[in-house]
Amino acid sequence: EDYDKALRILGDVCGASERAEEVIHFIHACLDDLDNRTKDIPDENKPVILGSAATFRGGHGIQGVYVDHPVFGAVHAKDAAIGLEKQPFDTGVEVDREKILDWDPEILFLDAGNMGLIEAEYADDPGFFEQLNAVKNGNVYQWPNSTANYTNLEVPLVNAYYAGMMLYPEAFADVDFEAKASEIFDFFLGRTGYLEALTNNGLGYTTITLGE
Repeated sequence: EDYDKALRILGDVCGASERAEEVIHFIHACLDDLDNRTKDIPDENKPVILGSAATFRGGHGIQGVYVDHPVFGAVHAKDAAIGLEKQPFDTGVEVDREKILDWDPEILFLDAGNMGLIEAEYADDPGFFEQLNAVKNGNVYQWPNSTANYTNLEVPLVNAYYAGMMLYPEAFADVDFEAKASEIFDFFLGRTGYLEALTNNGLGYTTITLGE
């Protein structure tokens, strides 16, 4: 509600009220679609996931995890880090490596901008990573950071579709990811080619094999 209100104020001040309403409608349409696709999936059919290499107060390696991540909330995911205590306005925390081993997530999502940190940690201690089921089973995914001074909302919306498709393929069987991502980016940014630009700069959506 605060976000909608802020957009309406900006639209009024900038003489773009019609555009503000279009953006609000688009956001809610995406969130409603994500919710409808995933809200009735039983918990027993959901893999345990973790958002790591998180971006908050700078970049982090494997020990930096997103807490109560709204991307995961949008698709009703079984998030290992739900409910951890964090500082006000932070989106994540640093946890002990032992905690990550204890969670043993089945799927890992990593911020692309922090992959250099992850690769350095893997080179230093590959044995730690290779204990994780997500790594052993090839379920490690990269997505773009959604934070740069503040949240660029188009990115977490696309990230939510990406997470949903990785977690619940059947629920998103009718969604072409590249087409959906391009639709969202094009709508927000007013130009085409952003998804391709992310991919070409190594910041796109892809499966990761650590050490390669």
